[in-house]
Amino acid sequence: MLKFYKIISRVFNKLQGKTVLSTLTLFSFLCVGHVHSQEPETVAFFHLESFIAGHPLPQSIKIRGFLHKTSDHRWVLAAEPNLKSCCVGSHANRSRQLLISGCVEVSQDCRFPVTVQGILKMDPEGDFPLIMDETSLFY
Repeated sequence: MLKFYKIISRVFNKLQGKTVLSTLTLFSFLCVGHVHSQEPETVAFFHLESFIAGHPLPQSIKIRGFLHKTSDHRWVLAAEPNLKSCCVGSHANRSRQLLISGCVEVSQDCRFPVTVQGILKMDPEGDFPLIMDETSLFY
């Protein structure tokens, strides 16, 4: 945030003597650009429940975990590695696993953790109560 204010300060120093309208226009543009370029919040699996309780969903987040494939060939993100196939997507574990919505291209071994960025949504009526939509994977 301090870096942002230093940039604005330099811009205003260079614009001294220019019209007030052009200065205000540039300042508005910089502020709007800064607000929209903020990174999604990083959430850990063990804080996921409290995060959901304290934030309205859908919410843009980053979360790190392990990818697992369900029996019906969908991808799920979980906190634990090497889950047995009976645990992936089971009713007992679905509240602790995120269904990765959309097309996911896994280009690396699933034994290693990945960071998933996307929109966290809740679907209490669906197969999985927690869904990550519009996802990107980072290895």
